[in-house]
Amino acid sequence: MASGSVLQHYGPSHLRKMVFPVPPEREQHAIAEVLGSLDDKIERNRQTNKTLEEMASAIFKAWFVDFEPVKAKAAGAKSFPSMPQEVFDSLPSELVEDSRAPGGVIPKGWNVAQLTDIVAETRHGVDPSDLDPATPYMGMEHMPRGSVCLNECGQATDVTSQKIRFETGDILFGKIRPYFKKVGMAHHQGVCSSDIAVARPREKAAGWIALWTMASDPFIDHCVACSNGDKMPRVRWGDMARFQIALPPNSQVAAMTTFFDTAFHAMAAHVEESQTLAELRDTLLPKLLSGEVRVSQAEKLVS
Repeated sequence: MASGSVLQHYGPSHLRKMVFPVPPEREQHAIAEVLGSLDDKIERNRQTNKTLEEMASAIFKAWFVDFEPVKAKAAGAKSFPSMPQEVFDSLPSELVEDSRAPGGVIPKGWNVAQLTDIVAETRHGVDPSDLDPATPYMGMEHMPRGSVCLNECGQATDVTSQKIRFETGDILFGKIRPYFKKVGMAHHQGVCSSDIAVARPREKAAGWIALWTMASDPFIDHCVACSNGDKMPRVRWGDMARFQIALPPNSQVAAMTTFFDTAFHAMAAHVEESQTLAELRDTLLPKLLSGEVRVSQAEKLVS
């Protein structure tokens, strides 16, 4: 019924004449309640992940940037909120000057390193013809701004050019317009756009330090300052890699990053559950409206 010789279109008059079955109003409300319960669960997962992310970000800043536990210990404190006692006991009680450190001081016994000392860029190129169409694909459009929780992705069926393979635990960073702050840790393997840097932790425990460093405002500011291009500024890995960070001794790294490991796995579980719930919602909607699935059956699926 479309009309037009050059650009065919289906006009409003045709839309107004369309006829389709509609469930009784009572049934509509029941369907909305069932689907709404799924949306509520997805929203609760989102809010929980937001809280976990805010906690992790605040703890990273306190421990690895502002060195608040060390300052508290120097002032005579015997413990520090949110920090395991054994970790607090292992910390020094003194800050020393170091001109290489971002703030000019670091805890005694710590070292100043570059980002490249704890992660390495990986560029494992993949031809789209070699990919399973169901392979998860991460493009710039799938990465959220200002959140390390990567809760969306596409599929390789949409891929037409060479991409970069990433593995679970790799850190993905959007190189174009770094001020968008698109960075997160992959909780599954897949392929991503070449506009995304893939940083692989040299040691798993240090990967959490790298992730929160790359999501921090000082790092983003550094990337913005190093970017080239007017309309589509892009940062190079070489400039990202030389960003300096304070690192505790190896004996303390694993103990200090246990919380981040726990929080990330909880966030990943919430993301996967929400994706499953969204798929169930989208599958149920047309079946409920057509009557193929009754509300009583759907309620059992979502309970």
